[in-house]
Amino acid sequence: MMVQLDQDGFKYANPVLTPDQTFPINYRSDAVEGPPLKAHHLNIGEAPSAPSILSSIPPTAQQTHMVYTKIQKMARYSNKPFGYFNQTTWRPQQDPPAPLASIPRAKWDVNQFAITTGLEPVWIDLVINNLDEGSHPFHLHGHHFYILAVHQAEFGWGSYNPFIDKIPPHLESESDGLKNDTVEAHKPNGYDSGLYNTSQAALRDTVQIPSRGYAVLRFQANNPGVWLFHCHMLWHSATGMAMLIDVQGDPTGLAAHADGGELCPAF
Repeated sequence: MMVQLDQDGFKYANPVLTPDQTFPINYRSDAVEGPPLKAHHLNIGEAPSAPSILSSIPPTAQQTHMVYTKIQKMARYSNKPFGYFNQTTWRPQQDPPAPLASIPRAKWDVNQFAITTGLEPVWIDLVINNLDEGSHPFHLHGHHFYILAVHQAEFGWGSYNPFIDKIPPHLESESDGLKNDTVEAHKPNGYDSGLYNTSQAALRDTVQIPSRGYAVLRFQANNPGVWLFHCHMLWHSATGMAMLIDVQGDPTGLAAHADGGELCPAF
């Protein structure tokens, strides 16, 4: 039996740690112990989907959105941990206390951070930058997505801004000498959603984003509604590590979803 310790929870590297351990399991007391077997290691998180599944992914997306996420402790909140997406910590709608799909976006309270996709079904590229010290498994309700890239930086914040960086950090080693730390690379950029190798994508509904890293997801926003995108560690979601994707809602924010349901008389 092989056991591999996940070192993501360690704040600092431990040079004397042996993260991989092998233990023989014998069914007979007189069994002769042989050399340890060499097992093929398969990282399920990086395994691409079958070509028949990937045939439906388009080479480019119609919209691109970028978000940042982190858990922070601040003195004004008595150093309690709160999760954030783009400086908004999520809580259930309270003012008024109604389902979000049943009220116009203009009436949502300040705890609702959402990206909107417009009235028509579109393909979205969503870039999530994880600024936290630990990795997080993020889950999207209402849709599956294709994982185009997951990357963790060796140093620094490890973020990717598709509107500035001409080369995604995970592709810098394959570029023709252009790096994102050059002046040329930081000029305003027309994002090229066709630069990913879609033949290596994976269809999922949850993605593990490493600390100080990012993921690029592509999905078709074709399921009308207000959908939660959140850390799948429920205690992290409870701290506010969640955001919303408003699919095929009113772009002006002045009308509720057509099938959002009727409000209770109390509302």
